[in-house]
Amino acid sequence: MIKELPLFKKITIDNDTIFDTMRQLIANPDQFENIEVVIGSVSVLEVKLFGDQFHNSLTPTIMKGLIELQKGIYRSYCFAQYGDTNLRQLSKEELSQLEFTVIISEGCTDILAAIEGVLKAAGDLMTNLTGKQKLLALGMILITIMGYFAMENVKEYMSDQEANRHELAIKRANDETMLAIQENTIKAVKVGADASKPNADEAKDLDETEAEIDAINDAEATTASINPEDKDDYIKVLKPIDDKDVEVIQAVVTKYPVAEKTATIMSDSVNSFIKATSQADKVRYNNAVEMTGVVANNIASQPRKTSEAVVLKEKFRVLNVDSNKTQYMQARLRPVNSSYPDFNATFTDSSIDKTKQKRLADALISYHPIHLSVEAKSLNGKLNNALIAQVGEVDSTINFKAAQDTTIDT
Repeated sequence: MIKELPLFKKITIDNDTIFDTMRQLIANPDQFENIEVVIGSVSVLEVKLFGDQFHNSLTPTIMKGLIELQKGIYRSYCFAQYGDTNLRQLSKEELSQLEFTVIISEGCTDILAAIEGVLKAAGDLMTNLTGKQKLLALGMILITIMGYFAMENVKEYMSDQEANRHELAIKRANDETMLAIQENTIKAVKVGADASKPNADEAKDLDETEAEIDAINDAEATTASINPEDKDDYIKVLKPIDDKDVEVIQAVVTKYPVAEKTATIMSDSVNSFIKATSQADKVRYNNAVEMTGVVANNIASQPRKTSEAVVLKEKFRVLNVDSNKTQYMQARLRPVNSSYPDFNATFTDSSIDKTKQKRLADALISYHPIHLSVEAKSLNGKLNNALIAQVGEVDSTINFKAAQDTTIDT
């Protein structure tokens, strides 16, 4: 349940509260019209690089990655303040004040990038923005640098790897079945050899088959004995993303263009920086994920997947309705035709009058489907950033009461 706040004048941006602040913005947008944005305690971006060439030093490639990260901050500020990303219009003063400081610590290369001062300077320089616009721009810069969108890419990469491992497991099971058949065949032939000795060609074939089986078994034993952290595909999530945070950020970037553009600019910059760390044996990004340089390169090299705007005008089963706040009224929907998995949808201003809210509540209570027009983004067979644009009539000819009420997670 979202707690209603009184009209406030000051909003503090920091690591600990930024997601809650964005959640409040979506829930109570009117309370953010006249605000002063204050930068609170913002932790440094910390990236650890492990490897023989990383001992309190930076390679040219890593430096290039840091430059791309810096350019992302410049471009984000430039877009928010001037409406485009042409850096030539930034003054020397702006460039200087928005430059972050990098500290390299002893031992492995531990990069510490101070971001708090940059956000404070950007907030002071954003004279063309309202308080809400500053919150969106500065908030998305912080969220992206913290690793939010990078962790989304990590999550997708690990999901793909898990699917590949599943396919390999099936193949391995089939291979083991074939090996068992070959071993049984060899035993049968050897038993027969007691009565009649095989000729030279048959003996050679048996030896070759036995050698192939031994080689496969040895390879599997060797792979199993390798320390997971020594494998090229090693990756470990240290701080997973909260699904509730995913939902609120999707809502923010859908509703506010400055947030969407800032997220895109900063995500590309963070991605370039992560790719630059691929020279390292192992990388730890902001204590959120640890991976080999090979994995870092693979994740950063994934082509950007673009979502497709879709409009669904069909019947939906209403699984849940959260009506605590009209501005953030949300429903959990399931297409009757199973065209997509269950998804959450919020309401546009034109679809939240009392009559239409009652229809949704009736559809939920009566187990009848309801005609809706839903605008959303489709990616990988799932719907994100869904908005209920129109609410139609309840179809009382269909009843789902006997159906299982299990929600299918997306």
